[in-house]
Amino acid sequence: MFSYRHYVPILKGKKGEFDALQSISKKTKQGITPLINIPPRKTDVPIEHHLWKIAKKIGNSWGFNKPLFIDLFNIDLSEHMTNGTQTVKYAFGCLSYYSVVAIPTTGLQRDDNYNQAITEIISKDQRGVCIRLLSEDIDNPKELDRELNNLLNMLITSKKDAHLLIDLQALSLEDIDSASKKIINLINTLQNISNWQTLTIAASGFPHSLSGIKPNSEEKIIRTELVLWKRVISSKNLARLPSYGDYGIVHPHQPEFDRPPNSSPKIRYTLNEDWLILRGESFKKHPKGFKQYHDLARNLIEMPEFLNVGFSKGDDYIVKCASFNATCGNLTTWIQVDTTHHLTLVSDQIASTVVP
Repeated sequence: MFSYRHYVPILKGKKGEFDALQSISKKTKQGITPLINIPPRKTDVPIEHHLWKIAKKIGNSWGFNKPLFIDLFNIDLSEHMTNGTQTVKYAFGCLSYYSVVAIPTTGLQRDDNYNQAITEIISKDQRGVCIRLLSEDIDNPKELDRELNNLLNMLITSKKDAHLLIDLQALSLEDIDSASKKIINLINTLQNISNWQTLTIAASGFPHSLSGIKPNSEEKIIRTELVLWKRVISSKNLARLPSYGDYGIVHPHQPEFDRPPNSSPKIRYTLNEDWLILRGESFKKHPKGFKQYHDLARNLIEMPEFLNVGFSKGDDYIVKCASFNATCGNLTTWIQVDTTHHLTLVSDQIASTVVP
């Protein structure tokens, strides 16, 4: 069980994020429990090969002693392995081979075949389950109580062995007020809310596109999910304090980190209340191409918001890049750099939050 001063980052299972998990310190790892969305496979990659590869990356990046949540929501569950094994069971077999302490994730909209596989995994691994609720699941708290009890009965488990994650996904500034009221009402209405092993609320205000930021400029974007969480935990007489979750430095519905046409270099630098975005010009049109990252890094380290060398390995790389002591990197490199900084800052921030 972890308290409200704990961080649950929802990650999309991309290389830059796995590299970031490997880069963060042991102290930061102690303060977080990631939820990894297993990414969909490319059409030319056999499903078995894809699941083995992802399981190995998770094992190498996260280690073998600390649990994390695994969700196969993005995998085509109609696929079966060549030996006939169901996809979910095969995936957790791969994770077990690499000694990953994986907790399966399900939700109210998953089909019976999926939940039957989850039930078998719960029984075999004895690590419990994560129930992931989406916005459309929480409109009627009293009906939700019944649905959650039915799901737990189907999974042959109980609240004390289950983690409840309320995932609002994309959250705009305009929606914070209504979302916070809905979450507070939900927490105070659900029966025996304290019996769940953990309770987390997650969301993200990161924009779907950064194209609105002018080339060669900087802009701050409010971390709406942090505003939501602080508003919820500061509510008087709240039945239970939830822990904090977000989507790192990407929009919840941005599935890939592949390079789009006319893309440009960007640094996404997380601050206590905002993201600081530094953007260059189109890779194709600017004569420096990817080497613009050297200029962006130099601009960042000269700003008062920069936290300097030693804060994280991401910050260390930014300083080296600014002084040409590191390569300019590529898009995956900067996902790693920015995510390493983000995980470190947010973990420290949440761990130091105290409700009076």
